[in-house]
Amino acid sequence: MQNDIVQVFVLVIVVLDMKFFIYIIIILLPCFAFAEEEAGDGKIVGEVGSNSRLPIPRFVSLKSDDVNIRVGPGVDYPIKQVYMRANLPMEVIAEFGNWRKVRDIDGGEGWALHSLLSGKRYAIIVIQTPMLNMYEGSRAVRRLEEGVQVQVKECKKKQCDVVVEGSHGWVEKSSLWGAYADEKFD
Repeated sequence: MQNDIVQVFVLVIVVLDMKFFIYIIIILLPCFAFAEEEAGDGKIVGEVGSNSRLPIPRFVSLKSDDVNIRVGPGVDYPIKQVYMRANLPMEVIAEFGNWRKVRDIDGGEGWALHSLLSGKRYAIIVIQTPMLNMYEGSRAVRRLEEGVQVQVKECKKKQCDVVVEGSHGWVEKSSLWGAYADEKFD
């Protein structure tokens, strides 16, 4: 695709004067600059949102304990569901303007205004798991039951650092809904 773009620009230079070419570059460059997001190794890592330029899909959380999820992207669409739990993890699966199509842990989907969502990471425990203290010989700090909501501070290759009710420790990433298997962040 990039070779085609270069060939078009060379043709424009030959056919038209340089002044006009500069105007074309100024107008078209932003269109191509964000067309694809690349990983450090040059591989495409996925789709990005048309407005946010953030990866799709991605995990976010609800900012408040009263969030309306609508049937479509706009206030004219009827409310499908009201979530009454702040910091509930949601997966953004699409974007339209300032609206984000989100999916919950049960697979329910709907549209939320972007300002009601946060980049703070939370997750839900999907299988009972020990929370380990990695700094004291992998000692279990506590056992987390299915359905417990945790704040996710960072994720390594197979484990995530989480906080729940004042306890801090590491859990297996596979026990969470709210972090992707290949995702790493801090």
